[in-house]
Amino acid sequence: MKIVYALLLAVGLLLGQTAPSPVDGTALPGVVVGGGTVWTRGGASPYALDNVVAFHVGQGSWYSYTDVTTPVIFGTKTQPVASIISTGGAWIPTQSRTGMVKLLVIVQAGFSMVQATSTASPAVTGTVGAAFRLRKTGNVYIMPYTKATNATTTSAVFQPGIQLLYAFPGKKN
Repeated sequence: MKIVYALLLAVGLLLGQTAPSPVDGTALPGVVVGGGTVWTRGGASPYALDNVVAFHVGQGSWYSYTDVTTPVIFGTKTQPVASIISTGGAWIPTQSRTGMVKLLVIVQAGFSMVQATSTASPAVTGTVGAAFRLRKTGNVYIMPYTKATNATTTSAVFQPGIQLLYAFPGKKN
């Protein structure tokens, strides 16, 4: 996961060397979907699938952002591990002049549901990522990110991850 941190550092340096452009909310896509994997150090399951859907809100640079993180366990016949379902807001504060790189800040709250016992606990996450548009695709982005998720009410777990995002072309109604 050192590569995730290296890519985030590279974006910071890149945006620091050029004058970042303000984000034109009218040019942002209406819907973005994606999926990828996230690593949880010390977790019951070290890897999880991380799926997102985001809807552009208004004319600014905000998205309504929903995330479902499902741990992956191999080779065991135990009860399912709880998924985390959270929703919140994603903000794009800046981008490169060409729009090829966008910085994202995401804050979410939701619940972690344990299916076997039907109990739920609060889940709060904060994420920083950089979405790199793949040149030849136009609407496909790769986004390395790091997420801080609450492990308890007083501690957090840092989770580096990577996602492939698809931005549906055209504006929303």
